[in-house]
Amino acid sequence: MREPFGDQIWLVLLVGVAIVLSILSKSGLRRLGVPALIGSIVLGFLLRFCDSRWELLSESGYDTFRLLADLGLIVLLFRVGLESNLKGLMSQIDRAAGTWIGNVGMSGLLGFATAYWLLNLGTIASMVIAAALTATSVGVSVAVWLEAGALDTPTGQWLIDVAELDDVSGVLLMAVLFALLPVLNESATPMEVAPEIIRLDMLAFPVILAAAILLFSFLIYRVLWRPMWRSHRTDEQVPKPILRMIPVAVGVAAFAALFGVAMVVLYNVRPDGLRDETSIATLLKTMGRFAFLFAGFLGFCYLFAGRLEERMTRWFQQLEPMPDPMLQVVGVGFVIASLSGFLGFSIAIGAFFAGLVFSRDPKMVQIDASFISLYDLFSPFFFIGIGLSIDQSALLSALGPGTILLVAAVAWKLVGTAVPALMSAGWKTSLMLGIGMVPRAEIAMVIVERGKAMGPALVPPHVFSAMVLVVLGSCLIGPLALRPLLRRWLTEQSQGAFS
Repeated sequence: MREPFGDQIWLVLLVGVAIVLSILSKSGLRRLGVPALIGSIVLGFLLRFCDSRWELLSESGYDTFRLLADLGLIVLLFRVGLESNLKGLMSQIDRAAGTWIGNVGMSGLLGFATAYWLLNLGTIASMVIAAALTATSVGVSVAVWLEAGALDTPTGQWLIDVAELDDVSGVLLMAVLFALLPVLNESATPMEVAPEIIRLDMLAFPVILAAAILLFSFLIYRVLWRPMWRSHRTDEQVPKPILRMIPVAVGVAAFAALFGVAMVVLYNVRPDGLRDETSIATLLKTMGRFAFLFAGFLGFCYLFAGRLEERMTRWFQQLEPMPDPMLQVVGVGFVIASLSGFLGFSIAIGAFFAGLVFSRDPKMVQIDASFISLYDLFSPFFFIGIGLSIDQSALLSALGPGTILLVAAVAWKLVGTAVPALMSAGWKTSLMLGIGMVPRAEIAMVIVERGKAMGPALVPPHVFSAMVLVVLGSCLIGPLALRPLLRRWLTEQSQGAFS
C-alpha cells in the first residue's frame, strides 16, 4: 500500500500522463477525421481497466479526477455558450425553426418510445435518453464542412443555425428534466412493460403528445418570439429590458408546465391505469418553483450582459497591472455557474448561460482565443471522467441496447431533419443536413452523465454504457457518411447541376 505522500506523487504523474496522451490522441485522431472526445473516453476507460488490475488510483485519486471532470464540464459548456451567435441565429430563425422543431421533436419523442417500449428501460431513464438524443454536436459536422470548404455556403450556415438551436433547446430540456427528476425519483420503481400487453390506446398517447408539443412550440414562436424579435429590429426605441423579459419568462414557464404535465402523464401511465395521482400536485408545485427561479436566473443573465458586463470589463482594464481578460471571464463564468447550482440547477446550465452572457461582446472573440489553452487543458478530463465511469461488467449487457439506441439516434435525427428541410430545399441538401445532425457528443454526454450522478436507479450502468456507445458510434457514422456525399454535392454544384 502506498504512503499518502507517494500516493500524491503517483496521482500527479497520472494526471500529467493523461494530459500528454490526450494531446497526442487529439492530434492523431484529427488526421483521421475522428473527434478528439473519442480518444479521451477511451483513455479514461483504459485508466479504469488498468486500475482494476494494478490499483493505480486510490479513492482520493478518483475524487481528483472527478474534480477535474467538473472543471472540464464548466469550460466545455462555457465555450458552447460563448460560441453561440444568438444575434445571427435570430436573424436566420425563420428558415431554421421548422427544421429544428422537426428534428428535436422526432428524435426526442421517438427516442423515448424506443427506450421505453422497445427496450423497457423505465420512464426516468427513457426521459434522460430522450433529452440526450435531441442534442447535436455541431463541432463534429462543422469540421467536415470546413474541410470541404462548404461551411460558408447557405446550406452550411443552415446546418450551424439548426445545430445551435439544438444545443440551446437541449440545455433547456436538461434544466427542466433535472428539476423534476428528484421528485419523480422519490416514489419511482423500475417499470418493465412486456410487449404483449401494450395496447393501442397507450401507443396513441405519444402521437397526441408529439402533436401538442409541436403545436405549442409553433404558437410560442409565432405569438411571442417572432413578433418580439421583429419589434426589436424595427423600433428605434428599444423596450426596457424588463419588458423584453416578460414574454421570455412566460414562454419558459409555459414550456416547463407543458413538459412537466407530459412527464406526469408518462410517469403514471401503466397497463392497469394510473399509479399514484398524489404525485401530480407535488410535480406541479415543483414546476412552478422551477419556472420562477429559472426566469429570474435568465433575467439576471440578460441584465448582466446588457448593463454590467461592458462596465465591468472597462473597470478591469483600468487596473494596474492590467490582468488578462481571460481571468475576468473565467472568474465571472465560475460565479454564474455556482449561482445556477445554488438555485438548484446544474452547474453545466450556469456555465452555458455564462458563455452566452459574454458572447454578445465582439471583444470576446479575442478572449476566446486566449481561452483555448484553458479549454484544451480541462475539457478532455470531462470525457476522461466519462471513460472512468464506464462499468466494465456492464459493457456486454450494453451492446444490445446501445446498438438499438444508435440505430434510433441516427434514424430519427436523420428523418426529423431531412423531412422538414424538404419543404425549402432539394432532397440531396436535405439528406446532407440530416446526416450532419446525426453526431451526438458534448450536450448528450452531459445530460447522461448528470443523470448517472443522481443515482444508478435513474440511469443504470448498462444504460450509461449504452449511451456512450451511441455517442462514439454517431460521431463516427456522421462524418464517414457525410464526406463522400458532400464531395459529390460540391462537384455537381460547381458543374451547374444545382441552382
